[in-house]
Amino acid sequence: MKYLMAVLVCTMAFSQQAWADDTDVAAMQNVVYIEPMTVVAGDVVTLPVMMKNTVVAEGFQFNLKLPEGMTFVTERDGAAVQTVALSGERLSSTAFNLFSSLRNDGSLTVMAGSTTGQSATGIDGEVCRVMVKVSPAMVAGDYVLTLKNIAISDDRAMSYTTSRVACTISVVEQTAIRDINFNQADGSPVYNMQGQRLSNSQLSNSKLSNSPIKKGIYIVNGQKVVKTH
Repeated sequence: MKYLMAVLVCTMAFSQQAWADDTDVAAMQNVVYIEPMTVVAGDVVTLPVMMKNTVVAEGFQFNLKLPEGMTFVTERDGAAVQTVALSGERLSSTAFNLFSSLRNDGSLTVMAGSTTGQSATGIDGEVCRVMVKVSPAMVAGDYVLTLKNIAISDDRAMSYTTSRVACTISVVEQTAIRDINFNQADGSPVYNMQGQRLSNSQLSNSKLSNSPIKKGIYIVNGQKVVKTH
């Protein structure tokens, strides 16, 4: 524990530029970020938090501020839930400890680090997940999430900091989307929210709503549609 705190508050910091909205993390090194995504008003969603690092990363921290209309999930269906969880994609739950707390300004502070000297695997990818509730009253549009006071600590107890990273989250109203009932025979291409066209093998069934494609939002004929089952 003492080692973790020493790493995260180390004064030997290498500061990066504070970026404006729509941060281009491709031009950055040693940063924590959230990729742009689309969510549906009224849903509970999981925000994947990513870490990009060139150093041997043994810890990270950040403050996450949500836009008005989005709140952190602390309980669901009357049962307590874990607002933040480590991702097994890059971190081992047996080697890394995770701490989080809600601040008076409504933001969430997250800290994670290894007490055994183990580092995160890879150089880019998901490190934790944050559960968020999107208000049913949120108007469709683009909103900005901000991560502030970002720090990634390395194996030499040095901290690489970024003051602010912004991410755009698009909100779609429930009434503005429809359930996919797509007949492949009409030849309409289907794209995911990253602009990638789904292959014919992915659309092997006659109706997309009955296909094995995972639930989510897609683009058909230039319109956003949602697969709910």
